[in-house]
Amino acid sequence: MKTQTNIVKTLTASIAIVIASSSVYADSNDEVSIDQEGDLNSAFAVQTGDRNFGDIDQNGDQNTAGIMQAGEDNVILLEQNGDNNVAISSQAGADNLTETTQNGDFNQAVTAQVGEDNYTLVTQDGSFNSVNSLQSGTENTLDIDQDGDGNYADAVQLGERQDADINQQGDGNGSITFQEGEANYTELNQLGDNNFSFASQHGTENLALIDQTGDGNMTGICQFGEDHVADGNQTGDGNMASVNQGSF
Repeated sequence: MKTQTNIVKTLTASIAIVIASSSVYADSNDEVSIDQEGDLNSAFAVQTGDRNFGDIDQNGDQNTAGIMQAGEDNVILLEQNGDNNVAISSQAGADNLTETTQNGDFNQAVTAQVGEDNYTLVTQDGSFNSVNSLQSGTENTLDIDQDGDGNYADAVQLGERQDADINQQGDGNGSITFQEGEANYTELNQLGDNNFSFASQHGTENLALIDQTGDGNMTGICQFGEDHVADGNQTGDGNMASVNQGSF
């Protein structure tokens, strides 16, 4: 949690300098809407370019939300229901879309998109969940759903038409996803507590499927090249699996 907290603090400090104590800065043709209900909530938006849109909806106390947009026709939607949540999203490029919804307390979501036509969807239900994501390229899709407490998901997508679907239900689950190249797909389902998965794809049209049902399971998949398929299914507790396909 300290690492994510330090990231948020650094981003917030940097933005504070940029906006020079203003809560909203928008260039021509950009639009932002901020709705706060509760106490001690904080929201900021910085927009440069044309036709960017941002919406922040905070319901609760001591939530923090931030929007940074540069380019054209980008959209960021942030919704926080609860207390002490943090959601910060940035976009540089065109036609990118980010949606983050937090229901609970002490959740953190930091997302970034660079390029065109990227889509990120983050849903957090519970407390102390964490998401960090980066998309750089074109037409990448990321869907992260956390239902429980203390889960974390880190995802990086570089290239074109990457697709990752991450579903965590339970407590203390962790996942790391890295995709580089074109048209790779990762699907992760964790049902239980304290499971961990790692998926790394480098190349074109690789497929990684991970299903973990139980507690304390670990799966790692590394794919290099083209058209590899890996399917890991764990049911029970304390299982370990590792798959390596292709070479550097």
